[in-house]
Amino acid sequence: MSKTKCPNYNCLFRIPNDETHQGIIKEVRKMMRDYGTMWQLTVKGRKPKPGTGPYPYGSVPLEDAQELGIYLYEKRSVSEKKWKNRLEWQREREDRLLNNKQNELDILETKMAVLMGKLLRLQSARDEITDFVNEYINKE
Repeated sequence: MSKTKCPNYNCLFRIPNDETHQGIIKEVRKMMRDYGTMWQLTVKGRKPKPGTGPYPYGSVPLEDAQELGIYLYEKRSVSEKKWKNRLEWQREREDRLLNNKQNELDILETKMAVLMGKLLRLQSARDEITDFVNEYINKE
């Protein structure tokens, strides 16, 4: 097992590529499947065997690798479900905000209608006073 100087953020650890460790990985995957975990175990070949040509980008075919890098990722189905839930939550939140804005708008419309009614009554009263004053002036 090698220690790398630069960090491998997603790699849990590296183990030698031999039958014993491959059997352990197989057993762990079986246990994870039986348990129904939300994680999946991924193995990538690392550190090419001597004489097996260079492999760019770090990945080495398992048969040509001296070590196995062990990675743990969230299953795609779990990840998709989480994103679906996030989007649903966001839509519900936006709907609630929109409903709150609509309620505020309805309240403002009600207040506006009340104000318009009062304004019309004031205009009517003003017109009645004007008519009364004009009538009084014309009688004299």
